[in-house]
Amino acid sequence: MTTQTVLPDAPPGELAALLPPGNVVVLGGPGSGKTALLEAMMPTLVTGSGSGAVFLTSSRQAAVTSSERLLAASASAATGALGCVTWHAFARGLVTSHADLLPYRGEPRLLSGPEQWSLVRSLLLEADGVDWGGLAPLVGTRAFTDELADFVLACERRLIGPDDLLERVGAGGPAAWAPGAAFLSAYGERLALEDSVDQAGLLAQAGDLLEDVPEVLAATVARSATVLVDEAQELDPAKWRLLELLVGGGARAVLAGDPAGTTDAFRGATPGALPGHAWRLGAAVVRMEHSRRLGGAGLDAVQRLQQAEGQAPVALRGGRATAVEVARYPGPADEADAVARSLRVAHQRDGVAYGRMAVLLPSLRRTIGPVRRALERYGVPYRLGAGERQLVAEPVVRHVLNLFRLALDPERADELVPQLLTSPLGGLGPQELRALRRAALLADRTLARHVRAPAGDLGVDARVAGRVAGLCGLLDQAGRWVQELDADACFWEVWRHAPAFTRLVRRAEADPANMQAQRQLDALTAFSRALALFVDGRPGASMRTYLDVVERADFAGDPWLPPAMAKGDAVALLSVNAAKGQEYGVVVVAGCLEGSLPRTAWPQGLFEAWRLDGDLDPVAKARAILDAERRRFVLGASRARDRAVFTWSRVEGRGEPSRFLAELGVELPREPSAPDQTPLEPLEAAGELRRVLTDRDRQAAERLAAASTLAAMPGLDPRSWWWRRDWTSDPEPIAAEGRLRTSYSRIGTYEDCHLRYFFGSVAGLDDRTSYQMAFGKLMHTVFELAAKGEIADGPEALKAAYRERFDPAWFPSRAVAHQFWRDGMDMLKLWHRSEWEAAKRALAFEIDFAIEVGGHLIRGRIDRIDRLGDGIALLDYKTGRTLATEDQAGSSLQLAIYYLAALRDPELAALGSPVEMQLVYPARPRQGRFTRVSQHPGPDHAQQVEQRLLALLDGAAGEAFDPNPHADCRFCQFKTICPMWPQGESFLAPTQPPAGLTTSGNGREQGEGP
Repeated sequence: MTTQTVLPDAPPGELAALLPPGNVVVLGGPGSGKTALLEAMMPTLVTGSGSGAVFLTSSRQAAVTSSERLLAASASAATGALGCVTWHAFARGLVTSHADLLPYRGEPRLLSGPEQWSLVRSLLLEADGVDWGGLAPLVGTRAFTDELADFVLACERRLIGPDDLLERVGAGGPAAWAPGAAFLSAYGERLALEDSVDQAGLLAQAGDLLEDVPEVLAATVARSATVLVDEAQELDPAKWRLLELLVGGGARAVLAGDPAGTTDAFRGATPGALPGHAWRLGAAVVRMEHSRRLGGAGLDAVQRLQQAEGQAPVALRGGRATAVEVARYPGPADEADAVARSLRVAHQRDGVAYGRMAVLLPSLRRTIGPVRRALERYGVPYRLGAGERQLVAEPVVRHVLNLFRLALDPERADELVPQLLTSPLGGLGPQELRALRRAALLADRTLARHVRAPAGDLGVDARVAGRVAGLCGLLDQAGRWVQELDADACFWEVWRHAPAFTRLVRRAEADPANMQAQRQLDALTAFSRALALFVDGRPGASMRTYLDVVERADFAGDPWLPPAMAKGDAVALLSVNAAKGQEYGVVVVAGCLEGSLPRTAWPQGLFEAWRLDGDLDPVAKARAILDAERRRFVLGASRARDRAVFTWSRVEGRGEPSRFLAELGVELPREPSAPDQTPLEPLEAAGELRRVLTDRDRQAAERLAAASTLAAMPGLDPRSWWWRRDWTSDPEPIAAEGRLRTSYSRIGTYEDCHLRYFFGSVAGLDDRTSYQMAFGKLMHTVFELAAKGEIADGPEALKAAYRERFDPAWFPSRAVAHQFWRDGMDMLKLWHRSEWEAAKRALAFEIDFAIEVGGHLIRGRIDRIDRLGDGIALLDYKTGRTLATEDQAGSSLQLAIYYLAALRDPELAALGSPVEMQLVYPARPRQGRFTRVSQHPGPDHAQQVEQRLLALLDGAAGEAFDPNPHADCRFCQFKTICPMWPQGESFLAPTQPPAGLTTSGNGREQGEGP
């Protein structure tokens, strides 16, 4: 019978002395001081009896944090053994120290996460020894590699070998486990052949070593007579085996954990199993029932959530008062903005240090972008937790990889060039990029083409032009390096030739306290080492090979741990899972939405790895998933000492608040929460006071107080306020010498709405490259190459070319990418069946033109030109699903410009007289072929088109940019700054002061009111 004792409320050092001898399992809820108790035991065990100890935990972040606290608290200089390590670090020490006793020819090489994925993919592509049966068509896909790599690690964590897997197949397990067992065997053989080991296999091999070699077990126990284990509820079978071997060899084990806090069940941990493991170890059980972190509403909420799971959590009492708040916002951007603002207010108004605050997100990959941008906008410093992301996610490393991506795939220029220009490699600021975009628009070039123009034609100052030229030169060199050099040598050349890195080194040397520069250098150093290890394991590996495997995002095994930044005052930005073991004063759990927290869509997968832990019926499986998500929610809810805030918002008008919010015991807001109006800056405070001053509905006393406060605020000058300014005048006209250079698409925008043309084409505010545009460009390319014979005849070759060029990363989600993938396949099928023969007889494809109209220049491109009777037909592909009517086609300005170009452009005129202009819709079949709507020119069509164009061109050149109340505004992105819409009516401010408010000679305001 296992005895149980309740520890009193006392300092950790006193509690350590109260623990019974022998093996002990410490059970405690969130914030009860379990980690502090283990840390208090460590110095005595290391320096006292001389028998030694090892302190094990589950994550690198926790190991770093505990080690720093132990070393900071130690007064002894002999602190070599005083620290905390992960289970993998402990196992690696055993395996590498005794590699001669294992089947290795030297020290084994530990694979990082991407390298393990790469090995699985290599074995799959070799297609030797494994009969995948009906799964064979999927073997070459990345998704299959993803799932199989996960399945291999899942088996290793649970100590399931190939034979065990086959036995489970015989007992009714999934049929896919049979070839999976054969692959697991081949995978193990390849690891042995290459003297390599993956992260999960490391623990299994350490266990084999202790079990098979008694001398190693005895020596390990002699060095570490006591094993301290934190987060013991997360132990998987491989770790439990190691622990039981150490205990069986004579070591004492002290485990601490929360039996209701298991969040790593997907890695093999068993929820609620910790008390049972205490019985297996013959350990005494002690309970810590006083929370040093939680109290009041916060503690009540956590206990209510734990009880909803159906298990009895460890009893917990709190002496603090942790506040709980729930807020709702209209959309994700509003939510991120409110979160950032609330943190800034807490810092400035309440005096909470930024380092004592955290934002927890259900998934960093999906939601971190808006939050980071909002934090930067409000000037809130933030940091990502150590081990929270891969090395390749570090901005400075990502920029280097983007350089290589563009060097290998120039077709991604529209996507990557803007990012590189504003990166350290390009060195441009946002305003300089905006100026460059505007110059590109006025030159009627894409930004990617514009940066390749001569420096004198870039339309920017010499300094910016020099940096653009430097980036283009570096990109050209990178294009040669990626073809000629190994991956690590490619990076070395960029390091040597990029001026940005020279400046980075100088900045770090000049200011050692510059944490940003130091982190960038640390990241680049770790990246260089990662590349060297990658090439060492794959001699001759190219940068293309590295990029192919490094984007495997589900692993975090890169040799990278960002420098500890606890000394810096910055908000922690973490995933919910990464917050384990952390504590903050203020915690915001954002994105509490059904589908995110809890996740409601769990793909079953081909290998059904979840069945490795037991074959649950559908109801039990759904219950287990929901309970796991609730434990994840509890983890986030229990990190705050003073205030926990839960936020949610609808995504595109859809979504419901997390069901767990209803279990907090607080009322959920029915309407979006009002934003906090607390001014953050002097100018913001002045603006609020001015609104009070001019509000005639306010009490006179309020307005007088506002006026008095404004008068007392230093640095305010009423003469600079917006209503005192007249319109600015641009000394440089948009159309030099009255000659406008534009394209048919932009002048078509001008015809719909003059102001939209100004915002998008003159001010350069529309720099978006949509996924619809990328998809349309892809379909145009495939159609053209196939018609020219550059793609072999036959549907399979057509699909292969499409598959090679299609990139799911263009799209906002996998679901959207899948839909467009299917649409493209349908278009190709129809094109091959009904359009191929006609396309092969086409006169020309992708013909550029430039024509003069009334002294203005119009450029454009016609997708395809066919022979039609004695004349020609001009075709333009539209890959969208919105179909124009015959009337709309008949009045289409685009087709009218095509007609004029066919008459005036010498190359086009040589092909014949235009008799029909067509809009062709591949996504809208009609009678077995692409749908077409046409424009047919009449006798005086050319004159009518020119008159129509002249009015538009002269208007744009004359800078007439009034909004059109009859425009098609459905898809306009400028509504927030358009005076025709309520949300934009204040953007173009009046130039007169409000009625009744005048100005005295000394510049002070006068008028009615106080």
